[in-house]
Amino acid sequence: MEADPKDAQIILHMLRIGHVQCYCDPLAHRLVDIQELSKTHEAISRSKTELRHRLLTHYLSLYFPEAERFRGSEPEGPTVHRAVGPANAQRLISCLPRDVPAPGG
Repeated sequence: MEADPKDAQIILHMLRIGHVQCYCDPLAHRLVDIQELSKTHEAISRSKTELRHRLLTHYLSLYFPEAERFRGSEPEGPTVHRAVGPANAQRLISCLPRDVPAPGG
């Protein structure tokens, strides 16, 4: 890296007038675990939303056409919500043909 006297003067001037930018080192402040947990939560939430939308827009109407009449009644109507809830997710997935790619794949 090249040392330029003009750069040093500019940096000194910016420090004198208080024009500085603070940096928070995640390792020094023990924030790495929180950041990693936050990224994992975001990835899981995104995958869950993608799967729910895939089930609601394609597979639900394909394998359970009778649920279609409840879709417009309420946003995320109670019947559709129960049909795609965690308790029935495995049942819905087991009805899919074997050549359907896994969620996220």
